[in-house]
Amino acid sequence: MVMSIGRRKNDVRKRRTRRGVTALVALTLLLASCAGSLTTPAQGVSETSATVTGLVFDPVDATVPYWFEYGPTTAYGAETPRRSIAIADRDNHPVSEQLAGLSAGTTFHYRVCVESPLEICGGDQMFSTTGGATELAISTEPALYPEFDLGISDYVTRCDDSPVSVDVQAPVDTEIAVDGGLPRNGSFVQSVPLVAGRSFGLSATVAGQLKNFHIRCLPNDFPGSTYNRTGDPSADFYVTTPQNTATPTGDAAGTYVVIYDDHGVPVWWQNKTGAVDAKVLPDGTIAWGIFSTIGSPDSAYEVHRLDGELVRTWSTVGVPTDFHDIQILPDGNALLGSYPARPGTLDLSAYGGPTTNGTLIDGEIQEVTPNGDVVWSWNTEDHIDPSETPERWRPLWVYGLPIALADGRQGFDYAHWNSMHQQGDTVVASFRHLDAVYAISKASGEILWKLGGTPTAESLTVLGDAEVNPLGGQHDARLHPDGTLTVYDNNTNETAPPRGVSYQIDAVAGTATLIDSVSDPNVSTSACCGSATNLGDGSWVMSWGGTPVISEFGPTGERHFDLTFEIQPGAFGFSYRVAPVS
Repeated sequence: MVMSIGRRKNDVRKRRTRRGVTALVALTLLLASCAGSLTTPAQGVSETSATVTGLVFDPVDATVPYWFEYGPTTAYGAETPRRSIAIADRDNHPVSEQLAGLSAGTTFHYRVCVESPLEICGGDQMFSTTGGATELAISTEPALYPEFDLGISDYVTRCDDSPVSVDVQAPVDTEIAVDGGLPRNGSFVQSVPLVAGRSFGLSATVAGQLKNFHIRCLPNDFPGSTYNRTGDPSADFYVTTPQNTATPTGDAAGTYVVIYDDHGVPVWWQNKTGAVDAKVLPDGTIAWGIFSTIGSPDSAYEVHRLDGELVRTWSTVGVPTDFHDIQILPDGNALLGSYPARPGTLDLSAYGGPTTNGTLIDGEIQEVTPNGDVVWSWNTEDHIDPSETPERWRPLWVYGLPIALADGRQGFDYAHWNSMHQQGDTVVASFRHLDAVYAISKASGEILWKLGGTPTAESLTVLGDAEVNPLGGQHDARLHPDGTLTVYDNNTNETAPPRGVSYQIDAVAGTATLIDSVSDPNVSTSACCGSATNLGDGSWVMSWGGTPVISEFGPTGERHFDLTFEIQPGAFGFSYRVAPVS
């Protein structure tokens, strides 16, 4: 039985081998009887025409149909009329065809093809017409922002969920590929289907060097803005959440978290109602607060991956979460803030408030673990007396603006916490309605020093600052490892313009020495909000709170750029904060 199976397998192999040889011989005989072609160099190339040439042959006497395929890529796309040539000498015969109406300054591919009986084409050849573009120019409809430049990799357009028409004018030494298409040069227009939030790619090969570009379609309700770049920005990206903005057509824009690059181009965004105070966290995720009224239980901080997925939320414990600031600490815990109302009622008439049914709104800072446990907290009730609120804030901004609490009481925001920052064992906190920044010991909870505001025993002596009141409704106080403090000084309701300032703090000597200050001649007032970041090279990145302006200045005061948002008519449009990312 074993021997019989073995012989059967061997017979099968022999039959298969005989069939394979027969098929190969048949194919060889078929090809031997077919015509062939060879593509040869083009002649008479001008700005709009050329003569393409080739050789046609047949091993037997026959009439051979031939034609040329041509086009700006190896996909060709066009062909000449099909003609026939009679071959009786079994030799090569030259054929040619005049091409007219070609685009100037364009590289064309071509090849000669025959049919006898199979279609067989010669190898690819190329020629470039003369003239044409001397410099690369790319534009789109709807318009590209910014205008195309080989040094800029990211662009946006407002496609309105419709195709984008890409118009290319490329020199002979430059090849452009649009939306994954084959590279080509010369003049051409290509339509790309596109919808809001999507993008397409474009690549340019210039003198052998490949560069890639991205063109994204903005949503219809994306905020309009103008960007002026007059220097070399010091950061790579800028994160912000513009408020109450308008589209270029004047309609109300949505609320977006946006990352702009150093050319003012939105490269990432997410529409989120109520989003404010966006920043990139140390792990590369992005966080933002959700705006709500003081004391609302709906506020929280959301953390998202850059693909938009919600990773987690952060909230204070036992008190409503405030949206003004969040700081992720090196151990993974978070500093968060709140505006808790004191229990009961107080006689606030000594400060300009009511005698009955009134209470104070305090500022509370908590350190919260990822599991939601509070490991440290601090509250103004235990450390700051309402008498520290300067008189200029009391009539209108504090006791003139009661906050209706859920139980019917009136709350008064006498301190108005708006930023906190931990450096070592010290937390600095900014309080708008106190015109002051406080340094707090995490170990004891005691106030280590105070900058600005009503004088107290902890107040620092300010040196080198011409302003009588060093701070006025300030925001964004940050303490740095070298002992300097940076602050956005709004100078709200003061004669001096808003500014970014840095002070050298000497807690032992009890002094704060002004070491730098920056202002924008185009911004004269700042009612609220804002930020000031002093970068490592000495540049300042500013969100001029209460205005729709973001700008950056170099270490010697030269302007790098300004980004200004379009605002809704009659609305209070502004950027709360800008966070640079390098």
